[in-house]
Amino acid sequence: SSGINAEWPLRPGKKQRHQEFLNAVLQHVKEFRDHHRQTQHKTLKIAKAVRIYHENAEREEKKERERIEKERLKRLMSEDEEGYRKLIDEKKDKRLLQLLAQTDEFIKDMTNMVRKHQEDLRDARMKKKEKSTDCDSALIPLL
Repeated sequence: SSGINAEWPLRPGKKQRHQEFLNAVLQHVKEFRDHHRQTQHKTLKIAKAVRIYHENAEREEKKERERIEKERLKRLMSEDEEGYRKLIDEKKDKRLLQLLAQTDEFIKDMTNMVRKHQEDLRDARMKKKEKSTDCDSALIPLL
């Protein structure tokens, strides 16, 4: 009988060992699949936990940035220059620091220009006063 379903010509005991081998292979396949299914499940679980951690960290960071920005605007509106500058220094906002430095320089230049103008006015008044006293003494007739 040379059909497909023909039994193999196995010696007694060999058939049992062959069946045990097939059972062991099937058991290994089942364990292999279970192991990889569990590993994939663990990997997905860890990936989800990492994603959630980063989303939460980003959300907290955004909240903190918004809180600092609100505090900065609050101090700016309340004209607390020292607190405002401290916040900007902590934030390390280079653009705002640059603008504040330019503003300080402008105010310093304006202050110097006002002082110079005041000094010039004072000098002009003094010269005018000196001229008027010189003129007054020239007008006094000698007796």
